[in-house]
Amino acid sequence: MKKIVEYNNKSFSKVDVLADLWEHNSSIEKKELTNLINSISSIPKEERFNRDGNTMDKDYYNSLLNNLNLDSLSDTNAIKYGITIERTNFRTFPPMSLPIGNRETLSLIDFKKQQSIHWNL
Repeated sequence: MKKIVEYNNKSFSKVDVLADLWEHNSSIEKKELTNLINSISSIPKEERFNRDGNTMDKDYYNSLLNNLNLDSLSDTNAIKYGITIERTNFRTFPPMSLPIGNRETLSLIDFKKQQSIHWNL
């Protein structure tokens, strides 16, 4: 048991994204949670395009932000935990409406999709 505690302490000191679940807060206030959500839910400053090549406008992004439904958060919210076994990027917008930075990328995505379909038949 002592070796496990030592290993965990060493890991916590080296990796800043690790949290000791025994010492972690069991709840978070609405304001703090709202601030955390808003910090990763911002509208891109650059022009973005949907899969059809149409510009994604401010109204589109505002509809996504409204879907966050922040008003439904309680004044105090219980914190549950999750475990990841591999570092990964989380998408902040729905994957089916993936914002793309330029129209040339659309062609590349379509090409990859066609290749994927071809090889998966």
